[in-house]
Amino acid sequence: MESSVWQFDAELVLLRHQKLHLDWQLKLADLRELTLYQELLLLKEFERREDSMQENLSARTKEEISITSKLEEYNEQLEVKRADIVKLQEREKALHAAFHASLGEENKFEEFLTKVFKKKIKRVKKKEPTGNEDEGGAALDNVCPPGCVPALFGNTLQLRERRMDLEELLVEEKKSAEILRKECIMLVKKEKSVKSSRTAAEDDLELVNREKQQKINELDVVVPLRMHQIMFVVNGSVPSDQSPALVLDMTELTRLQDRIKQLQEEKSQQKDLYIDARKQYVGLTHDRKDMKVKIEVLEKQCHELMMMKFGREVDLEALQTLSGNRRLEELKQEKLLREAAYAKEIKQWDAKVEEARDRLMEVTRCNTERVLCMTTLMDQNRELERKINASQRKMGNKSQDYRRGVDQAEIQRLQQLVKTQSQQAEVLRREIGLLSRKGGHVLPPAQARLPPITPLPNPTGRTKTSTQGPGRPLSQVKAPDSSRQGVN
Repeated sequence: MESSVWQFDAELVLLRHQKLHLDWQLKLADLRELTLYQELLLLKEFERREDSMQENLSARTKEEISITSKLEEYNEQLEVKRADIVKLQEREKALHAAFHASLGEENKFEEFLTKVFKKKIKRVKKKEPTGNEDEGGAALDNVCPPGCVPALFGNTLQLRERRMDLEELLVEEKKSAEILRKECIMLVKKEKSVKSSRTAAEDDLELVNREKQQKINELDVVVPLRMHQIMFVVNGSVPSDQSPALVLDMTELTRLQDRIKQLQEEKSQQKDLYIDARKQYVGLTHDRKDMKVKIEVLEKQCHELMMMKFGREVDLEALQTLSGNRRLEELKQEKLLREAAYAKEIKQWDAKVEEARDRLMEVTRCNTERVLCMTTLMDQNRELERKINASQRKMGNKSQDYRRGVDQAEIQRLQQLVKTQSQQAEVLRREIGLLSRKGGHVLPPAQARLPPITPLPNPTGRTKTSTQGPGRPLSQVKAPDSSRQGVN
């Protein structure tokens, strides 16, 4: 009985202890919930302001990015335009150098040609009517004065046209560059205003965040502490007012103490670095003094050498620049001369190509005529064969013995004629093959004379003479009528 009572009392004490622990946890949870609820109210209070400010900041950031991209694009285009302007100016300088080089030395028409080259004439567009005054001025400029080389005058006119083209291109490029420059200036101003607006929006948002953090820090937070955790002691006792005390985690306190030791080590290292830097500074100071003395000695020697060589002090950088520009001008002049020589050579080759094309057309025409001639001969050959076959079919049996000898001779003659015409056709085919090849030689046409056609004897002993000339096919061959021939 006593053991049961003792066990019951022990369990009751244990339950009471558990109840106190649970009550303590519930109170802490209630306090934590209250703190979180207060923080939630503060966050909701600042949420609307933060959302509007964040939207404003995002809009300003997007606008700034867009303006920056446009500005970079315009700056790239402006750099390209400036590079084009520099190239056009160099081409213009090279053109002037080429003109002066074409004049040569002591040219008596130098003043007139320079005036013609530099004269500004109105460039007439395609759809604009030309004025009489401009036409008259241009006509006077286009007349070569007596004694002047026409080629030199024509070259001057061509160089003037090229100069005017370059000036027009230069004016257009400068206008485009000026427009781009104004656009860049406007975008820079707009970018500055947008950047200031973005900075102001960021400052406002940062101010709101600070205010929100300050409000959150002002909230009361309950922290349960044990007696051994309290180190805020005044005169050996814990004060009743602990509001000035600071609550820190033990790990954070340990980290701060370790940081103090690290800072002491870094301080000693920085002292060593300072001592080394001081020594290096002293050494560099002495070296600077020595170099200054050497520079003074070298300047004195350079002055003496300039006075000895040039008689006065000259700017070496300017001298090198002038020598480089002279070489550049020489190369540009050589380039222009080569371009003129190449253009002349191209014209000569164009003339040769045109002449070869004309020869090709003539050879093609001759080839066509020979093909037509061969076709005509083949037609005549076929006509002769057809007439021979027709005449052989019409001859009767009675005249075969009488005509056999004559027909054999006639057949041989006609075979010889066919053979001759076949040879002519073969010659024409070879000539056509040679003409169809590139670079083939044209052979003179071989006109072989055809053997004359022998007259055919009549049964009565008279001969019938053909009216066709040599080399032409018979128009008709008549066989003798056996019914009208008498038998002796």
